[in-house]
Amino acid sequence: MLSKNLILICSLGLVLSGCGGGGSNNSNENLATTQIKEDKTLKLKAVNHLNRVAQENFNGFKVMLFTNKELNQEQKLSKDTKAIYGLIDNKPTNALLKVNANYNNATFIVKVYKNSKLVGQSKKFKLEANKEYANFGKITTIK
Repeated sequence: MLSKNLILICSLGLVLSGCGGGGSNNSNENLATTQIKEDKTLKLKAVNHLNRVAQENFNGFKVMLFTNKELNQEQKLSKDTKAIYGLIDNKPTNALLKVNANYNNATFIVKVYKNSKLVGQSKKFKLEANKEYANFGKITTIK
């Protein structure tokens, strides 16, 4: 009998939560839509073939590329670039970001900022040596 009552109470709690009752407006679920846990494992700003930070504006956002690999002095200038592309809020970036071709087998992450606040980031991805491009996947920004 006790287990039936417990199941009934739990079920009632789920129904109330789903209808907006019995829950707090300060729940972790609500916080997830207004905050992003920034991945800080890749701290180096990636550069393009002219040794300038690989960043671009896209639909009101500032899009930046971070990496784990530091280029040596001879690698910082390059004749070639590799394209980084994906979706931000379901809009294709095409080859928005161009990165120095010397980042062979480096790991990257794309971060999206609005008014200097992080509003989205990709998962980590690798730029393979034999590829001229990498897809960062899909980023959905917070509002």
